[in-house]
Amino acid sequence: MTKIYVQPVNKSQDVKLSDGHEGYMRVEREPHGYRYDFEFSAHYHHSFWYDGPNLKNGFEIMVHTIDGPEKFQILVG
Repeated sequence: MTKIYVQPVNKSQDVKLSDGHEGYMRVEREPHGYRYDFEFSAHYHHSFWYDGPNLKNGFEIMVHTIDGPEKFQILVG
């Protein structure tokens, strides 16, 4: 499982991954919460988005890709 480290604000920001790679999280306001769009600079991980309320520390998400499933954990702090 790859951990994604994010700051505790609902603003677009650079993010770090537990395997040393970097990425970017774009945050957009939606009618019932937020859209969190994760993009990664290296192609070791697939980009994905998540719609929901504020991200909670420890939140886990399974991303289904052409290469198979990949699990991420969001760490806020």
